[in-house]
Amino acid sequence: MPDMNPKTHSLDLSYPSDGFTTLTRALAPWARPIALALVALMSVLHFWDLDKGSLHPWDESMYALRAKIALQGQWLDQMPYCYGPPYSADLRGNGFYSGAFPPLLVWAIALSMKLFGVTEFAVRFPPALAGAGCVWLMYLWGRVAFGRATGVWAAFTLASWFLFIKYARRGQPPWP
Repeated sequence: MPDMNPKTHSLDLSYPSDGFTTLTRALAPWARPIALALVALMSVLHFWDLDKGSLHPWDESMYALRAKIALQGQWLDQMPYCYGPPYSADLRGNGFYSGAFPPLLVWAIALSMKLFGVTEFAVRFPPALAGAGCVWLMYLWGRVAFGRATGVWAAFTLASWFLFIKYARRGQPPWP
């Protein structure tokens, strides 16, 4: 059996001494505002043209409909308004597929619809806001864990990843 005594084993939390980590931690002072501006610009891309194009016929429109119903007062039990076949006999309605997801996205879209009206922009605004928040959290995590330069590069990498931009702008849950 391995030795599990914490006094004899310590966790090494020091930074690796390879050249990449040293290079990313040493961002020049003049480059810091430029790097942060790039991350901010990439975050703005999440909000660019949110109202262009119609909602995707299956997922986005399904959650937009549920949010519209939530605006009409049906906030908690939305099973009668969900799509998909029932998977067990004890389910009311016919919509286990879309009713099984947590309601926070539907509630956020409903709040957005209350603020901006029932539009494509209102449906896509909460996920875009969450995507921009993820970029900011990635910066904070990278900065705390490895230094400011790594935080900037991590946030820039996430913010410029085309799949992240594509799916963070859709009014649907981030899973299939």
